[in-house]
Amino acid sequence: MKKTKTQRTKPLGRKKALVRRIIERRRSKAVLTRSKTERVGKVGGDANARALALLCADMIESKRGFDITILNVSKELQITDYFVICSGRNNKQNQAIAYTFLENYSKLAPYGCSKPNYNSLHGFKEGQWIVVDLGAVVVHIFTEPLRKYYDLEFLWSFVPKVKRSLR
Repeated sequence: MKKTKTQRTKPLGRKKALVRRIIERRRSKAVLTRSKTERVGKVGGDANARALALLCADMIESKRGFDITILNVSKELQITDYFVICSGRNNKQNQAIAYTFLENYSKLAPYGCSKPNYNSLHGFKEGQWIVVDLGAVVVHIFTEPLRKYYDLEFLWSFVPKVKRSLR
């Protein structure tokens, strides 16, 4: 029994699609590594990202967020340099903490982060766990039970913590 032309092209079409997907993944990884240098951008990129993380911690503290931890994940992740993890007493306080990043963009702008909007505030409506993506810094705002449940500090225990000086 002879194979028709359509039967032969089906597997080739699947292989081409697979090769295209592999090439797109490799390109997207290259874009991620390129965007990290572009994201931090200014001279002294790591120092700039560290200063931004410390500023975020101060902004959280101004809204009475507590148990603030800063993790340096720059060697482990290519998409961000620092995690700032904090807790709020309830959903409304978490939303207020997250909203400060929208209100105080003028303080964040000199560090080269993109302007935050409601699209960069993931989980804002629920308020249990809000993630604010500022580019070089990702802020996690938890309620206390969810923070204990997910325990990001334990998950990232192998990365160095950044110490904040008391002012």
